[in-house]
Amino acid sequence: MIKLKNLITEQWSVGTDDRIYLWKLLYNTLKKSKIPVKYGAKGKQVTDPKISTFMYWSGWVIWKDINTNGGWPISFTDSENKMWLFKFKDGIYNGQQSPYSIILKSKNFKTPVALGTWALVSTKNITTSFNNFQKSERAFGKCKHCNDRTYKNILSLSSPMKEKAMQFIDTVYKNTKEGLTITDTYRTAEQQRDLYAKGRTKPGKTVTNAKPGESYHNYGLAFDVYFNAGSKIDNTVDLSRTMTADIAKYAEKLGLSWGGSWESFKDYPHFELKSTAVDAKIEKAKKSNKK
Repeated sequence: MIKLKNLITEQWSVGTDDRIYLWKLLYNTLKKSKIPVKYGAKGKQVTDPKISTFMYWSGWVIWKDINTNGGWPISFTDSENKMWLFKFKDGIYNGQQSPYSIILKSKNFKTPVALGTWALVSTKNITTSFNNFQKSERAFGKCKHCNDRTYKNILSLSSPMKEKAMQFIDTVYKNTKEGLTITDTYRTAEQQRDLYAKGRTKPGKTVTNAKPGESYHNYGLAFDVYFNAGSKIDNTVDLSRTMTADIAKYAEKLGLSWGGSWESFKDYPHFELKSTAVDAKIEKAKKSNKK
């Protein structure tokens, strides 16, 4: 793993000839988020990283010139030309492989933020969106034992479910020292359709009986969770371990329904927050899907 000194003295390089090693590494890391990233210079898109002075990423502009913002090596400029100043935690880039494992400190607000979350903030009216994001603090500081993968996934949950998901993970770790990762949350109708097709019209094992509109996942009120393969903050999961009643009880105490307690088609990783309104929508979807 690459370990670097303070980025301000490194000037986006690690002694390589082209002097832009870190700049290209950051570009490739952002690319893994599956959100388009482009090099730019003089207000235009360019392909040569050597001549580029910034990157376009989602609605943000990330600047390479680290000598003009008072010791904050990363600056994001939004659609209102408001600048947000950041630096890597402790001023060090440790060769992190995921945008969600790159934690930044900001001059603008107290709580750290994962680099990957910036692309999830709306590209329209960015400052307004970010201010709301900042006030909510998303999840940082509220879930002591949530890993980066979980933080990313719970963004799409409804607010009540998001809070319960974080409480569940922290409560389980506090009482059992078991680390958990939330892998699946909100699903679009198309995603639900593809999942339903598995084991039916597509290869694979049947994993759901819910067609589009028939799952609590379609309403941001459900998540699937697995035991971590390693430590409490490990982003990998152990698929060989099945969720058990002694762990699920902590979610049930929070008012969540566990798929492992269903009479038929038990879904052990699944938890949902029951809603009369959603039940009505699901019944309507079932009638529509039968046509």
